[in-house]
Amino acid sequence: MWRAAPAVEGDMSPKSLAPATTVTLSALVAMPGLNLTVLAGEQQLDRPVRWVHTSELDDPAPYLEGGELLLTTGLKLGRGKDRLRQYVHRLADAGVAGLGFGTGLSYGEVPPALVEAAAERELPLLQVPQPTPFIAISKAVTAALAAEQYLAVTTSFEAQEELTRAALGKDGTAALIGRLAARLGGWAALYDASGAVVVAAPDWATRRAGRLRAEVDRLRSQRAPSSAALQAGPSDRERTDADARTSRSPATSWCSSPWARTAGPGASWRSVPRTGSRPASVTY
Repeated sequence: MWRAAPAVEGDMSPKSLAPATTVTLSALVAMPGLNLTVLAGEQQLDRPVRWVHTSELDDPAPYLEGGELLLTTGLKLGRGKDRLRQYVHRLADAGVAGLGFGTGLSYGEVPPALVEAAAERELPLLQVPQPTPFIAISKAVTAALAAEQYLAVTTSFEAQEELTRAALGKDGTAALIGRLAARLGGWAALYDASGAVVVAAPDWATRRAGRLRAEVDRLRSQRAPSSAALQAGPSDRERTDADARTSRSPATSWCSSPWARTAGPGASWRSVPRTGSRPASVTY
């Protein structure tokens, strides 16, 4: 049974298993050639953009999933202040990442009522000048998302190769656990069939891994694959959260893994975040 968690002591000089890159509105605004101007929601520019969608409907919300950058020229919005405000509220309620408003066609400039409503809802509002076609924004986001996905895949393969080499090397299990901990930027441990800690990395993690003995014993009594979740509190004590799989608390679950089963039946990877840290987990 494998267990891994972010470090809370020691300097591991981590290399992430999955890149933390994301296409954000701020990155999009900074792209040369698009000439986007932020008119509202400056404090929310770190929002990730899942996709770019163009719509001239006065209520596109039913066709949105959330996280989109919505582009429009305001063709059907009219001039009424209340109508423009309602439009912004619908988009904000739909969870869009931001609104890009094209000027030079339906409107010479972005309506002040739209800017006010966006500022009120802290919805990022970008002015798209007429020389910038919407398709240029779509292509920029698509290219960035593709590059991010490629990086994630290649980084995962590199990690898998590194862990494989460690497992096949002269130090075997100990080397594998050490590389896993370094990759996660935390600590890792291997438990035997009785629930005892076989090896942990770095050295100080042995005591911490021992604290999970009760949880390991509980999992051993269940049919594989089984899962559980732990949550790290401010005092760095870990407790079982029976509803973690449906909870919105910052906890991650045990993940069944063919790789981990080399350590014994029902073996699995585990990752637990500490308060204020980013969860780290991997499945091979």
